[in-house]
Amino acid sequence: MILNASQRTDIPSFFSDWFFNRVQEGFVCVRNPYNPLSITRYRLDPSFVDGIIFTTKNPEPMISRLSSIAGLNPYFFVTITPYETDIEPNVPHYTDAAHSVVKLASIIGSASLCWRYDPILITTKYSIAHHIKVFTELCKILEHSVSSCVISFVQLYEKTKRNFPSLREVTLEEKKELLESLVPIALRYGIKIRTCAVTEDFSIEGLEKKGCITRSVFASYTGIQVPPMCGGAKRKTCLCDLPTRDIGEYNSCLHGCLYCYANYDKTLVNRNYAKHDPSSPILIGSIEGCEVKNSKQEGYKAQLSLF
Repeated sequence: MILNASQRTDIPSFFSDWFFNRVQEGFVCVRNPYNPLSITRYRLDPSFVDGIIFTTKNPEPMISRLSSIAGLNPYFFVTITPYETDIEPNVPHYTDAAHSVVKLASIIGSASLCWRYDPILITTKYSIAHHIKVFTELCKILEHSVSSCVISFVQLYEKTKRNFPSLREVTLEEKKELLESLVPIALRYGIKIRTCAVTEDFSIEGLEKKGCITRSVFASYTGIQVPPMCGGAKRKTCLCDLPTRDIGEYNSCLHGCLYCYANYDKTLVNRNYAKHDPSSPILIGSIEGCEVKNSKQEGYKAQLSLF
């Protein structure tokens, strides 16, 4: 089994102590987002967990403790974008985040991490020229530390439209113009760009259309071949085919990004965060009064050893 930590919140940034407490105790409980009284318990043991996928804007709180989870095959997607506090109120400055990635790569290796430059949005302040300038700065810092970069364009989810009403979609012409600039810049620094949830075929040399969390990426750093995900990807435009179980919870990320799809609003986030207990088996709140079921976990390594 592969755990996802997380596409619902930023565990490395805000809940690192909780996560390492879970590793020490050997299990984690996860609330069903559609049924709050239903909880699944997962064992955090290399015998049952083949890997953990982290998605974060700030890996720094975890870096000094990574040796304790080496057996769980951690992989990091680190999002570094060119925005300031008007868009991302509580996110580290992009150069600080990039230097954290350099430190991270020195410990786990470039094969175990990927830079995400997304979502891309265009405004008067964050113009195409601004994106090209900052992207080039980041490539200079990240050269030799990352070999791949995932790019996607902002999508106007209902939560996004409510929290960021002035936001618009990026036009086809803007996407093409930007990618035609970013791809050769990245390649100059040894970084390959692949798109995520981008339906258009831009036919740009060096641009890969492979998705982000894929079986091939997982196999490249673990050597473990994972069977295809039942039912395919969750979204039609998504090429991610790695089956994972998310251990996070929506409406708990404190970054406050205006484009976020995982938070309803600040009030709910603050209310949920106040319920967080680093010693609790579950990220937000408690498991008291809930139905807790043990997950039927089996590692892919164990399955492969049978053949």
